Parts: sequence; C-alpha cells; structure tokens
Amino acid sequence: MLERIVIDTNVLVSAALSKHSTPRKVLSTVLERHSLLVSEETLAELEEVFNRPKLNRYSRIEDRINLLRALINKAIIVPINSHIIDCPDPKDNKFLELAVDGKGTYIVSGDGDLLDMNPYMGIRIISAAEFMRILE
Repeated sequence: MLERIVIDTNVLVSAALSKHSTPRKVLSTVLERHSLLVSEETLAELEEVFNRPKLNRYSRIEDRINLLRALINKAIIVPINSHIIDCPDPKDNKFLELAVDGKGTYIVSGDGDLLDMNPYMGIRIISAAEFMRILE
C-alpha cells in the first residue's frame, strides 16, 4: 500500500549525514515505494540546516544540496491551510500541519515532543526504527 509519509528534519539530516543509517534506509524506502510529503516551510528549514557549516565535517555541502534537490523532485509539495498549535514545541507544528493537510499516514521523527503525541488525528508518529520494523 502506498503510504503518505512526513519525515521530520532531524531524520532527514541524519539520513544525509550517514549513508548506512536507519534514517537513510527510511528515506530510501519512502522515496522508492511511498509518497514523501513536504511543505515550503519544512523544505526551508531543511535547506537552512543543510547549509550549516558545522555539518561540513560530516558530509560535503554538495552532497547535502543534491539530496535536497532529489527530495524536491520526488516529494509531493503540500499547500498548508491548517494552523495547528498542539505541539509543546511550536517549531514542530509545521509537521503536524503537513501531515493533516497532506493526508499523511505517518510522521517519522526523532523528536520527543512529536513522538509523545502519537497518534495525532489518526496519523501515527513513530521513530525511524519503528517505521522500518513496520515495513518489514
């Protein structure tokens, strides 16, 4: 079944920095077999994080930008109409809005504030490791 997946920035950054990590397996699986949901706001946050110089010791900026381009090319860009303020960390509400407006089935995150909200409006919020277990 084709799932509609939101992947939190922290998981995407981990995927970019380690090619053999569970987050990278999640990203590859989602891009190959499911639909990745993004919004202008989540893409802007990812681009800002990918451009941080401190990440250069872990991966090349070119590799991170290429991954960002691949995400943009394969993802579904969802217009956001909802205004959600339910997450204890206000910065994470954008992932809830994206999942709700994009009719997402999962949010994959390493963020405790989001994980503690599982499920949210019928959307499962799970870790990268749990997502891979579900798929196997």
